[in-house]
Amino acid sequence: MTLNTRNHFIFAFAVFSSIIVGLFIIGLLFVLFTTPLDTIPTVRYETGISFSEALFANHSMVALLNILILIIYVPVLSFIIYFGFEKTQSPELFYYFIFLLGCLANICCLLIPIFKLWTGFSSILLFAGKAEFFGEIITVLSFLALGVCSSDEKNHDTDKNMIILIMISLILSVIIPINNKDIQYALRVPFGYDNIVNFIRVIAIILTTFTLCLTGYRKDSKDLVFIAIGFLCTSTGYFLLLKTANIFWCIFGLTLLTFGTFFFLKRLHKYYMWK
Repeated sequence: MTLNTRNHFIFAFAVFSSIIVGLFIIGLLFVLFTTPLDTIPTVRYETGISFSEALFANHSMVALLNILILIIYVPVLSFIIYFGFEKTQSPELFYYFIFLLGCLANICCLLIPIFKLWTGFSSILLFAGKAEFFGEIITVLSFLALGVCSSDEKNHDTDKNMIILIMISLILSVIIPINNKDIQYALRVPFGYDNIVNFIRVIAIILTTFTLCLTGYRKDSKDLVFIAIGFLCTSTGYFLLLKTANIFWCIFGLTLLTFGTFFFLKRLHKYYMWK
């Protein structure tokens, strides 16, 4: 993919994600003004508790806030990359956009409160669960690809690798079963092999961080080491926002995601600017 084609793709993705996120937020705001979210039976909600207890109490509003952070993150970062990396050819950006695609898939979780899907089974709930699982799988694969496939000699394979990652994620999201009779406290539909996916995600984060640090050591590049640190913070923050629904982890996850993204992109730009 040429630099000009990549820039057009980034801009189109940024505009598309902005429109989709805007439409879903409008639908969610309508629900917020018409339906009390505390009626969701699977979400813990307590009154009369201390401040420290409130920090770790799971609540539907925090779960929604986490989802909103992840989906708003997508168009914002897409436009930042479009304007900040317009003349920078970096294979890491391709896999980062696969990660953004996975973040955007979380938008389907908003279908649960918008259509009140906690009341029972529906085809929309099935679709939301499958789309959510697609997002989780493709982010895991993007983490692995970022560390394994971003070397200089494999730059020309990025287009093919992106297609392969998307196809694998689509196939797995179709064949892996989900439990559409139960909605988790974080407004997510549980799926089969959840613990295995979480374990693979942790391994992918550790492996990619180690690989980037090792590559930086071999090339005597401090920027790659700092890129690894930024990636570690970004991926950890994403995981916390994805799986938690309390104030403490929301703040901590958002801090890691913000700091990590800034550090990752800043060092990545510096690395390729002097390369």
